[in-house]
Amino acid sequence: MNLSLGQDDINQAYLGLGYQARLFNPTPREVCREIGLNWIAALRLGDSGWLSFDPETKTSLEEPEETELRFLGALVAFGFDENQLKIILEGLTKPYCYRIERIYFDWLKKRWRLLPSPPNADDIRDLIEQLQQNEEIEELYSLQSDIENAPRELGAIEAEEGEESI
Repeated sequence: MNLSLGQDDINQAYLGLGYQARLFNPTPREVCREIGLNWIAALRLGDSGWLSFDPETKTSLEEPEETELRFLGALVAFGFDENQLKIILEGLTKPYCYRIERIYFDWLKKRWRLLPSPPNADDIRDLIEQLQQNEEIEELYSLQSDIENAPRELGAIEAEEGEESI
């Protein structure tokens, strides 16, 4: 899991042309309500050129427009003004169609980063091999215990959920 990613990596969070058309597209006002963005602030984002579209004239949003409004709108709803947007968005590609759930801003490095993917089975095997090579026996026993307990804990959670639905 490499956390030191460059601009090419951040583009993995960019919604490009590969999106699939949806049957029901949300309206700009619906998206604003969901993210807690004041409608006047959304209009100002359009008027100021931050958005690639005018939210007032759109009856529904295609996925790239929705992604852009959610990304910028979340920043504004959080309290960023135009001057702060200029600083924090430096280096990102416009229109700002970034999936906000896939990236984060690293405040120490002052740049956007891609959130790491959860480890897969191969990553875990690599970790075990590394622990073996380093002879970290206690860590291996701890990992073994965690792995053995995980299915039981999931079974307990599933059993509880099944009881609640009855």
